[in-house]
Amino acid sequence: MSFAGESFLSVESLNQEQVSLLFSRAKTFKEEFAKKRGFDHLIRPRSASPGLVAMVFLEPSTRTRISFQTAAYRLGLDSFVFDSVSSSSLIKGESLPDTLKNIAAMLPDLMVLRYGNSPDVDATLPDLGCPIINAGSGTTEHPTQALLDAFTIQEALGELRGKKVLIVGDVVHSRVANSNLRLLTARGVEVAVCGPKSMLPQEEPWDGVRKFTNLKEAASWCDVLMGLRIQTERHGDKSESFALAEYRDNFQVKQEHLKLMGPKGLLMHPGPVIHGVEFSPQVLQNPQCLVLTQVTNGMFVRAALMTLVMGMEVEAK
Repeated sequence: MSFAGESFLSVESLNQEQVSLLFSRAKTFKEEFAKKRGFDHLIRPRSASPGLVAMVFLEPSTRTRISFQTAAYRLGLDSFVFDSVSSSSLIKGESLPDTLKNIAAMLPDLMVLRYGNSPDVDATLPDLGCPIINAGSGTTEHPTQALLDAFTIQEALGELRGKKVLIVGDVVHSRVANSNLRLLTARGVEVAVCGPKSMLPQEEPWDGVRKFTNLKEAASWCDVLMGLRIQTERHGDKSESFALAEYRDNFQVKQEHLKLMGPKGLLMHPGPVIHGVEFSPQVLQNPQCLVLTQVTNGMFVRAALMTLVMGMEVEAK
């Protein structure tokens, strides 16, 4: 089963069978890479003309952009990156929809796209004529991050169903949190949030989600603690009812919180981690911290997704 030629814009577009297939393929890629430092030999049939992937990043990115680039390289695909607004015709006044239409007119086989909140871009995507993978859209969704997070939890704990995941920090501005809530709850995970009240969303779909304002109580509850960065760039001119020092005092994850989670508790973060704010330096060195494992797994999960969207057949192992 595949979803060849279909865009992947939201985790809600995947059913349980598709998620299981994607995770199985990512696991195969990871295991094969450990043996042979590659997995492109699993692609069947081998094509003399590799596919072309357009990497379009209209917001800053390190992990996601390089992860997709690395995944494409490991699959034997060609790719190009468009990530500089200042050196493109956007600086001349060209609209984002027109920019995307022109890139699509160069006939890439796949477009990986990150962009801000833009109804105009949303309306343009169905007309581009090539499948799109959402690499992060404003504050709404980051579906591939949710996939790699779920894959990492399943890999570490054996299963997702019945687990408790706590998201700590600036949840109200987090596209990662939105996608994780949708994907994890669909897989039988209970999700809760913790942070200053001004950072906790109240509207649907968060209205029924358990909310903590005491981190010790929350850490005692969860199996997995996922930290989030304070997204100051999305706060605008709003006067937030918190100070950074107060945030550190009340919501920075420390060794004492990991102890409350127990020896099997997991610590995660989508990055970038701002040292000394979300996590203490000590917890980042703790073996229960899977931040870099998430990054590694992201390459395999995104490679698996690209093969499915592009209709690439993979030899079973």
